Amino acid sequence: MQTELKQAPLFDDVPESPSATATTAAAVLSDEALAAGGLVPVTAFMRTRSSANATRLKKSRAKADAAGLRQLNVVLPVAAHAAVKAMARELQAGVALHEVLQAALVNAAQCTESATVGRKSLAGWLRAIARWLGLR
Repeated sequence: MQTELKQAPLFDDVPESPSATATTAAAVLSDEALAAGGLVPVTAFMRTRSSANATRLKKSRAKADAAGLRQLNVVLPVAAHAAVKAMARELQAGVALHEVLQAALVNAAQCTESATVGRKSLAGWLRAIARWLGLR
């Protein structure tokens, strides 16, 4: 069974369009005809080159990639910020990971008041990380 498609009544008045290759300059609507049809002319500016900030960031990221660095964003309790930032600075300076963690464990063990992060103290978290890395 074949179903015949019916044309919507909206398109009864539209003449058949010639193929796209047969369009002539006379068939293109003028600015006045477009304005009469309700369209308004628009002028726009588009950025063709990168902004100075985009160029700076691109260079900075390429330099960091060449050095083997990549940004890592983590959410930590405020009490742990200073310790983690100090560890990050040492790692970025080229100190080995196991040395940084061992030094952090020694520092945390010497602190009389260790910051509480969640249920564990900072020293407890550092010990857990050291065990996970096989350092203890």
